[in-house]
Amino acid sequence: MPYRRLPNTNQARLRSLQQAVNMGDYVDLYDLAFSYKNWEDAKTMLVRYERALFESKQCSDNQFKTSKQLQETAKMTRLYVSHFIQVLNMCVQRNEIKAEYKELYGLDPANFTVPDINTDDGLIEWGRRIIDGEQKRLAKGGTPIYNPAIAKVRVHYDIFPEGTPKQHLPQH
Repeated sequence: MPYRRLPNTNQARLRSLQQAVNMGDYVDLYDLAFSYKNWEDAKTMLVRYERALFESKQCSDNQFKTSKQLQETAKMTRLYVSHFIQVLNMCVQRNEIKAEYKELYGLDPANFTVPDINTDDGLIEWGRRIIDGEQKRLAKGGTPIYNPAIAKVRVHYDIFPEGTPKQHLPQH
């Protein structure tokens, strides 16, 4: 008996299922290599399989589109959070803000590097710390940091976490 390959891609499976169903339309049912019941099952399966492939492609396209938007949002949020931390560090170095106030942000007063915000979790964590820390410092009578203002940082920060749940595929 010759070796016959089974279809191993979704499109190849779809084509072979379509050929089997079409074969029943053109060939007498008694001359088919499979039973009438199998032909009826194949017709039902073909409709379901085409719908499943369509939904899968739609989900994949939606995920790709939202992924691009999320990456752009994350890039801007990273830029604003990083810039705010850099400006805060410069204010401390110029003695405009006391070094111990950096502790309100969760930052080491002696360290002037920007913490790791390359991951989404790190960005969410440090964004929240920076926003909360600035509010605490302002509540103690400090003057606001501008360029970027914390309000601008907060706008970008609030938009970023909203987009993250959209990345998950819908449950069926």
